[in-house]
Amino acid sequence: MSDGSVLYLAIEGLLVPLSSSMSSARDGTLKATGIHIQRLEYMLDEADTKVVVNSALVQTVGYRATLGLLSDGIRHRTIGATIPGNRLLGNRTGKRVDRHGWLEDDMERRQADHIAILDHDFRYIPTQFRHVALIADSGLWAADESDWVRLKELLTPRNST
Repeated sequence: MSDGSVLYLAIEGLLVPLSSSMSSARDGTLKATGIHIQRLEYMLDEADTKVVVNSALVQTVGYRATLGLLSDGIRHRTIGATIPGNRLLGNRTGKRVDRHGWLEDDMERRQADHIAILDHDFRYIPTQFRHVALIADSGLWAADESDWVRLKELLTPRNST
Protein backbone atom coordinates (compact mmCIF):
# COMPACT_ATOMS: atom_id res chain seq x y z
CA MET A 1 0.00 0.00 0.00
CA SER A 2 1.26 3.48 -0.84
CA ASP A 3 -0.18 6.75 0.38
CA GLY A 4 1.78 9.13 -1.89
CA SER A 5 3.27 12.05 0.06
CA VAL A 6 2.68 11.90 3.81
CA LEU A 7 3.51 14.29 6.64
CA TYR A 8 3.72 12.63 10.05
CA LEU A 9 2.47 15.39 12.32
CA ALA A 10 2.85 15.71 16.08
CA ILE A 11 0.30 17.86 17.86
CA GLU A 12 1.29 18.35 21.49
CA GLY A 13 4.28 20.66 21.84
CA LEU A 14 4.10 21.52 18.14
CA LEU A 15 0.60 22.77 17.30
CA VAL A 16 -0.61 23.24 20.88
CA PRO A 17 1.51 23.83 23.99
CA LEU A 18 2.62 20.82 26.02
CA SER A 19 1.00 22.48 29.01
CA SER A 20 -2.48 22.24 27.43
CA SER A 21 -4.88 20.29 29.58
CA MET A 22 -6.21 16.90 28.52
CA SER A 23 -9.69 17.94 29.61
CA SER A 24 -9.56 20.78 27.06
CA ALA A 25 -8.60 18.24 24.40
CA ARG A 26 -11.43 15.91 25.41
CA ASP A 27 -14.18 18.51 25.54
CA GLY A 28 -13.22 20.25 22.30
CA THR A 29 -12.21 23.61 23.78
CA LEU A 30 -8.55 23.19 22.79
CA LYS A 31 -7.90 24.14 19.16
CA ALA A 32 -4.75 24.49 17.07
CA THR A 33 -5.18 27.97 15.58
CA GLY A 34 -3.04 30.84 14.40
CA ILE A 35 -1.05 32.05 11.44
CA HIS A 36 1.34 29.10 11.77
CA ILE A 37 -1.57 26.71 11.21
CA GLN A 38 -2.68 28.65 8.12
CA ARG A 39 0.86 28.56 6.77
CA LEU A 40 1.09 24.81 7.35
CA GLU A 41 -2.26 24.30 5.59
CA TYR A 42 -1.01 26.27 2.59
CA MET A 43 2.19 24.21 2.38
CA LEU A 44 0.25 20.94 2.62
CA ASP A 45 -2.08 22.07 -0.17
CA GLU A 46 0.79 23.25 -2.35
CA ALA A 47 2.65 19.94 -1.96
CA ASP A 48 -0.57 17.84 -2.13
CA THR A 49 0.48 16.08 1.07
CA LYS A 50 -1.66 13.86 3.29
CA VAL A 51 -1.32 13.94 7.09
CA VAL A 52 -0.90 11.11 9.57
CA VAL A 53 -1.23 12.18 13.20
CA ASN A 54 1.66 11.00 15.39
CA SER A 55 0.41 11.99 18.81
CA ALA A 56 -0.10 10.35 22.18
CA LEU A 57 -3.33 12.37 22.35
CA VAL A 58 -4.91 9.73 20.12
CA GLN A 59 -4.26 7.16 22.83
CA THR A 60 -5.38 9.49 25.61
CA VAL A 61 -8.49 11.21 24.23
CA GLY A 62 -9.24 9.17 21.09
CA TYR A 63 -8.82 9.73 17.38
CA ARG A 64 -11.96 11.81 16.82
CA ALA A 65 -11.25 14.14 19.72
CA THR A 66 -7.69 14.57 18.45
CA LEU A 67 -8.97 15.42 14.97
CA GLY A 68 -11.20 18.00 16.63
CA LEU A 69 -8.09 19.93 17.70
CA LEU A 70 -7.04 20.43 14.09
CA SER A 71 -8.10 23.13 11.67
CA ASP A 72 -10.48 22.11 8.88
CA GLY A 73 -7.69 22.31 6.29
CA ILE A 74 -5.43 19.91 8.18
CA ARG A 75 -8.27 17.66 9.31
CA HIS A 76 -9.44 17.15 5.70
CA ARG A 77 -5.95 16.02 4.69
CA THR A 78 -5.64 13.61 7.62
CA ILE A 79 -5.80 9.95 6.61
CA GLY A 80 -5.10 8.31 9.97
CA ALA A 81 -2.86 8.09 13.00
CA THR A 82 0.19 6.07 13.96
CA ILE A 83 -1.71 4.57 16.90
CA PRO A 84 -5.34 3.47 16.97
CA GLY A 85 -7.76 5.47 19.12
CA ASN A 86 -8.16 4.62 22.77
CA ARG A 87 -11.16 2.30 22.29
CA LEU A 88 -9.06 -0.10 20.22
CA LEU A 89 -5.84 0.33 22.14
CA GLY A 90 -5.90 -2.95 23.99
CA ASN A 91 -6.34 -4.95 20.80
CA ARG A 92 -4.04 -3.25 18.33
CA THR A 93 -0.96 -1.72 19.93
CA GLY A 94 1.20 -4.78 19.38
CA LYS A 95 4.68 -4.71 20.88
CA ARG A 96 5.17 -0.95 20.51
CA VAL A 97 4.33 1.31 23.42
CA ASP A 98 5.73 4.70 22.40
CA ARG A 99 5.42 7.31 19.64
CA HIS A 100 8.84 6.35 18.28
CA GLY A 101 7.76 2.76 17.73
CA TRP A 102 4.28 3.65 16.49
CA LEU A 103 5.83 5.97 13.90
CA GLU A 104 8.27 3.35 12.70
CA ASP A 105 5.53 0.69 12.43
CA ASP A 106 3.17 3.03 10.58
CA MET A 107 5.84 4.05 8.06
CA GLU A 108 6.54 0.41 7.33
CA ARG A 109 2.84 -0.35 6.93
CA ARG A 110 1.95 2.63 4.71
CA GLN A 111 5.01 2.56 2.45
CA ALA A 112 4.42 6.18 1.38
CA ASP A 113 6.21 7.35 -1.75
CA HIS A 114 7.49 10.42 0.08
CA ILE A 115 7.54 11.20 3.81
CA ALA A 116 8.26 14.16 6.03
CA ILE A 117 8.03 14.38 9.81
CA LEU A 118 7.14 17.45 11.86
CA ASP A 119 7.63 17.13 15.61
CA HIS A 120 8.81 19.03 18.67
CA ASP A 121 11.34 16.45 19.93
CA PHE A 122 14.01 14.35 18.18
CA ARG A 123 13.51 11.55 20.72
CA TYR A 124 10.30 10.59 18.94
CA ILE A 125 11.96 10.20 15.53
CA PRO A 126 13.64 6.92 14.53
CA THR A 127 17.30 7.65 13.77
CA GLN A 128 17.07 6.45 10.18
CA PHE A 129 14.33 9.04 9.45
CA ARG A 130 15.83 12.13 11.10
CA HIS A 131 16.99 13.44 7.72
CA VAL A 132 13.31 13.88 6.71
CA ALA A 133 12.28 15.51 10.00
CA LEU A 134 11.89 19.09 11.12
CA ILE A 135 12.02 19.61 14.85
CA ALA A 136 10.34 22.77 16.08
CA ASP A 137 11.25 22.37 19.74
CA SER A 138 9.62 25.64 20.80
CA GLY A 139 6.41 24.90 18.88
CA LEU A 140 5.44 25.71 15.33
CA TRP A 141 4.17 29.11 16.46
CA ALA A 142 7.81 30.02 17.29
CA ALA A 143 9.33 28.65 14.06
CA ASP A 144 11.63 31.02 12.23
CA GLU A 145 11.84 31.51 8.48
CA SER A 146 14.60 28.90 8.10
CA ASP A 147 12.29 26.31 9.69
CA TRP A 148 9.56 27.11 7.15
CA VAL A 149 12.04 26.87 4.27
CA ARG A 150 13.21 23.49 5.57
CA LEU A 151 9.62 22.28 5.93
CA LYS A 152 8.86 23.28 2.35
CA GLU A 153 11.94 21.34 1.20
CA LEU A 154 10.85 18.29 3.20
CA LEU A 155 7.34 18.39 1.74
CA THR A 156 8.62 18.62 -1.83
CA PRO A 157 9.27 15.19 -3.38
CA ARG A 158 12.83 14.84 -4.72
CA ASN A 159 11.72 14.34 -8.33
CA SER A 160 9.69 17.58 -8.40
CA THR A 161 10.95 20.67 -10.13
